[in-house]
Amino acid sequence: HGPMRSSQLAGTVLRGLWRLGLPCIRAHAVEVLATPAELHGAMVAGATRAERRLALASLYIGSGERERELVEAMAAGARSTRRQTHLVLDRWRASRALEARRQA
Repeated sequence: HGPMRSSQLAGTVLRGLWRLGLPCIRAHAVEVLATPAELHGAMVAGATRAERRLALASLYIGSGERERELVEAMAAGARSTRRQTHLVLDRWRASRALEARRQA
């Protein structure tokens, strides 16, 4: 057997979730992303396209160029539409970079 194709992997995962009684979506609607760059692109695209609701939960976002691009996409959509935007971050993890800069 070779490696699973992304559609096969998605189907396997979704069937397992269904067996656990968790809400599911159709396997053909799932895209497995293989790299951080693909994830970033998908998140920015989703933040740009979201019409009614956007939610992101993370330990932290970071302060690099990619992170700024994501935050700007989220903010632009929140300003230009009636979309609800929710961002949940871990306060302590998110503040580590600030604390490190203060101590430097």
